[in-house]
Amino acid sequence: MRRALGFSLIELVMVMVLVGIVSTIAIGRFSDGKESDAALYANRIASLMRYGQKLAIAQQRPVFVSFSTDLVTNEARVSLCYTVNCSSQVPAPGGMNSGTSRTTSKCVSSTWYCEAQPPGITVSYNATSPIFWFSPSGMPFDYRDAVTATASTYSQINFTSSYGSVSYTVLVEPGTGYVH
Repeated sequence: MRRALGFSLIELVMVMVLVGIVSTIAIGRFSDGKESDAALYANRIASLMRYGQKLAIAQQRPVFVSFSTDLVTNEARVSLCYTVNCSSQVPAPGGMNSGTSRTTSKCVSSTWYCEAQPPGITVSYNATSPIFWFSPSGMPFDYRDAVTATASTYSQINFTSSYGSVSYTVLVEPGTGYVH
């Protein structure tokens, strides 16, 4: 007698249960990408600031972190520069920033290490000034501090990227410049 080929009822039920579990998780994670956009943008800004600090130490020169907001569209961007007025821009590692359409339009150059706020994401920061800089020792300074200063007037910056009730905050600590 020949045995019938196919799946048993138990195997079919198990596959259906597993597919249901996986699809429930996947739909929940991918239904609204704005929360992940907010997290991704906060991570990009933290990476940008860490890179600025490491570059200042490696090149033994000040590196400025500039927050700017377009007054018409209320869209923010964060960039790295070698000068307070950004006349000398820090090239992006690998030769290109994230390259999103918003970053390309707000940062003018894809080779400048600059990142623009994604659409639908709210950005805020508590900085008393929109610019600070890392010294050659990696310590953060307020932009009004002289480049030759040894004592910093910088106070902690909290940069927040949020969507709805979900927020991601990047902190730059005074004294050490620790970015987290």
